[in-house]
Amino acid sequence: MTSCRAALTSLDESMQGAVRFGDGSKVEICGIGAMMIANKNQDQRMLSEVYYIPSLKCSIVSLSHLEEGGCHVEIDKAIMEVLEREQAGSKSRSVLIRAEHRNQLMLVKITSPVCLLSKIDDVAWLWHA
Repeated sequence: MTSCRAALTSLDESMQGAVRFGDGSKVEICGIGAMMIANKNQDQRMLSEVYYIPSLKCSIVSLSHLEEGGCHVEIDKAIMEVLEREQAGSKSRSVLIRAEHRNQLMLVKITSPVCLLSKIDDVAWLWHA
C-alpha cells in the first residue's frame, strides 16, 4: 500500500474498497497498481497489486502477501531479506529485498523504474565477419 501516486508505474482507478487496520481504523483504496523498489545493491524489483491509498502516511508492504506469492521472508540481526520464489531444480533463491530495521520498521527504498526502450522500426546494425 502506498500514498505516493508518483511511485506507481501503472494505476487502475476502477479498483475501489477499504482496508481496516488492527486498531479498527479504516482507509479508502483509490486504485491498484505496480511500483518499483530498490534493494541495497540498487537492483530494482517490481511489486504488483499495490493499493493506492492517498491518506496513508507511509508505504506498507505485507509480508504475508509476499509469502502467499511464493517468496521466503527471513529476519536476522535487524536485517530482513525477502527471497524470490523457489524455482524448480534450483537450490538457491535470489534476494528481492534486503531491508534494515529502524524505529521498529523495515525500510525499503522506493525508486523510479529504469526503462530501456527500443521500437520495432529502430535501425539495427548487423556486422558480418
